[in-house]
Amino acid sequence: MSKLITIVLSMVIVGGIACQQEQKHSSQTKTNRQSVAGPVSITSQEAARQAAVGIWTNSEPLNSVLQMMVAWNKFELREDGSGDYYRAMPTDDDWGESEACSWEIISGKYTNTGKRYYGIRVGLSKRTLLFIDSQTIEYRDVDGSLLTILHKGASFPFS
Repeated sequence: MSKLITIVLSMVIVGGIACQQEQKHSSQTKTNRQSVAGPVSITSQEAARQAAVGIWTNSEPLNSVLQMMVAWNKFELREDGSGDYYRAMPTDDDWGESEACSWEIISGKYTNTGKRYYGIRVGLSKRTLLFIDSQTIEYRDVDGSLLTILHKGASFPFS
């Protein structure tokens, strides 16, 4: 009986250490993504254009509820409307080779609320990146379904 208790306690201690290490790693990744200014609402084409420039990544676990993608994604968007797109599996060692792309700001109104939205149309596909705020965008498929959430900032999730 004491052997069983020792085994169970060992499992609890090891599990607790693993959870603490995962939380530490997760908070470090999130810290790298936050900007000094913090997120702001996008209310104009110009604000959308300024917010779009930079690096956008998703590197959350692929089994999360909001993750419909089969790989991680990274967009590097430049001021001149050009950019690079990266796609990697969690088992890869890095982001790998990029694919050149172009991008433009789009705007429209939701049909059910009439609320204006701003987004980014990436030239390499008909998929759209819709702003939630200046630090977060939704990556949507051609039919409008949510594929994943991307965050502003570089992320290197590979070990």
